[in-house]
Amino acid sequence: MKKWFWVPGYGIYLAIDTLVNELDNEIESLSAQTEREKRRRDDLASQYNAISREVEERNRKIETIKGKMDGQIKEMERQNAGMNDCKRQLLYWEDFYMQVSKLETKLKAGLNSPDMLFELVEIMEAFENAAEG
Repeated sequence: MKKWFWVPGYGIYLAIDTLVNELDNEIESLSAQTEREKRRRDDLASQYNAISREVEERNRKIETIKGKMDGQIKEMERQNAGMNDCKRQLLYWEDFYMQVSKLETKLKAGLNSPDMLFELVEIMEAFENAAEG
């Protein structure tokens, strides 16, 4: 610019041309940076979408597993109730067996006393009531 400054108006032209070139270069640089940032934004958006889909899928799996667990818990409770009924019946029949064994021992011993016969009637009535209840 100093070399051609003596030509009228040429110095101004060179100054403006230099500024325009600098601005064009800066615009190109900013445009390239903008494009890089757009690509980065798009990449991040696709990553976010992928993660969101994965989270939704995992939430569906969690709900499915919770449903299965609830079903298993109900089945366990039902089986526990059945086992408790079986335990009560087993205890009843063990008691019945013990009472009948005692009665058999007394009958074999030949103790035909009225007290023993009364006890026999009480045992029979107790088991009759238990069988009805």
